Amino acid sequence: MYTNIQTKFTLGILANAQINEKGDKNSLEASLSKNLDEGLLFFKEEIGEWERVWGPSVFQARPFSKYADQAVYVARRRDRADYVVALSAVNPSSIYDWLILAFNIYPQKRWPYSQDDPRIADGTQIALDHIRTLRSKRRSLLEFLKTIYRRSLVTVVGHSFGGTMAPVVASWLHEEMRFWDRNDQIDVSCLISGASTPGNLAFTQYYAGLGLAKRTTRIRNIFDPATYNFAANGMEKIPTLFGQEYYSEKIAKTIKRMRARAIKAGGYEFLHSVEDLKLRGQINENITGDDDESRWIAQAQEQHIWAYYDLMDTKKLLVVHPRPKVN
Repeated sequence: MYTNIQTKFTLGILANAQINEKGDKNSLEASLSKNLDEGLLFFKEEIGEWERVWGPSVFQARPFSKYADQAVYVARRRDRADYVVALSAVNPSSIYDWLILAFNIYPQKRWPYSQDDPRIADGTQIALDHIRTLRSKRRSLLEFLKTIYRRSLVTVVGHSFGGTMAPVVASWLHEEMRFWDRNDQIDVSCLISGASTPGNLAFTQYYAGLGLAKRTTRIRNIFDPATYNFAANGMEKIPTLFGQEYYSEKIAKTIKRMRARAIKAGGYEFLHSVEDLKLRGQINENITGDDDESRWIAQAQEQHIWAYYDLMDTKKLLVVHPRPKVN
């Protein structure tokens, strides 16, 4: 049986059960619903009995995108009042996700719930705006959460960009509790993995001030480049993260430009968490490529995705999301 952290990490990964699939919003939601239900059943022995209770709801940047650019679902454990709000990562097939959401770090947008000038990346704000508009069976996420009638735990989870969004969504849920938790009976927590930081130092301080930092678990592979974004002191480590054998001058110049952009935006700062699970990954020496750039990218993909399945001892995820064959 998985631990609570392994279980919620797995539920977060399942939010990506539809990557690379084309279709309209309705067909993508139907397909993802089927994949999620099958996934919850497939992992029943490891995670216990969970059921999908809201969503999945898909945002699609029509008419530009044919993919699920964002997806959110809510699962509930059958034997206890334990809910998970799972957020998808970047869809690798979606140009919109890459350019408008994940790497859109300039300018920063002011977080409206505080006077102390916390700010988040422009793309992160856009992604949150999408989530606010999503509906499942005509109910928004907040309207669904409002139906929870007993003492419960709601954990926001996500990997990669889903992990970047998780603390932002958790903060939004906390600030809107007067609408959906009028009886003050819900605790909000957060589990993030493989994630970049969403905002500036003031946002990190704001997040801690809400009490959410002490209810947040951060999972990071020390060789995952994403976990060093977008704080300046983290990004400077990225080009040589895999050693000289994988160094790419082109990648180094790209990271340098992105770092300068992050600084120009006002700077980014890593979030604090009560539990920081630093996973000691290993360089996959079997990864090759035609040039320095392709080798670096292939190693980065390995460390950002599949290495986590090994390091978290959730290798069964490789059945539903297999590691690509090494070139």
